[in-house]
Amino acid sequence: YLEEITEIMHQLLNSSNFHTQAAEMYLDLCGICTSVLAMEEDEDDFVRFEARPIWAHFIDVDSKRLVDTVMTEYEDMTVRQMLQKFGEEPFMDHADKKYKLEQLKRDMDKKVTVIHGVFPRKDYDPKMKNEKGKKYVSVQVLLECNIKLEEKGFYEMPYLVSRFSTAAGEKHGRGPGTEALADIKMLQ
Repeated sequence: YLEEITEIMHQLLNSSNFHTQAAEMYLDLCGICTSVLAMEEDEDDFVRFEARPIWAHFIDVDSKRLVDTVMTEYEDMTVRQMLQKFGEEPFMDHADKKYKLEQLKRDMDKKVTVIHGVFPRKDYDPKMKNEKGKKYVSVQVLLECNIKLEEKGFYEMPYLVSRFSTAAGEKHGRGPGTEALADIKMLQ
């Protein structure tokens, strides 16, 4: 049984974009010493990965020093891409939101900022079969209009945050990149 599951997982990773995105993640890990890899469900590929720049993220750790909170700012999303991902439904429950949607649709190539937060669910109950039974809550908000685009849950953290090494009390990593930073700045 375990061999079958292992084979399925290998096929899943090989048929996705995992390897190209993991390579980008490792570049960040060696240079910046902290890297972020997002995992999300995908209709075409079942699962999709995206290496995200650490400067666009806020991370926090739990009492065991494990990353349990990730806040992301997507500044590079256009109105067209936002509507492809979330649809028009988040705008349909109020007249003000419908008006804002019509204003946004006037320039489909305009860049918008979407804030994505993933954090532990306060009312988590592992016995529940609904959203409260999922350990992490994910909320995405369109910053320009302060509109919640999506809220859902995850059983596991959908972000893989790697840190080269950490000192006591640090959230972000340190390593060869940070060791060489002073020398790099002197050469500039």
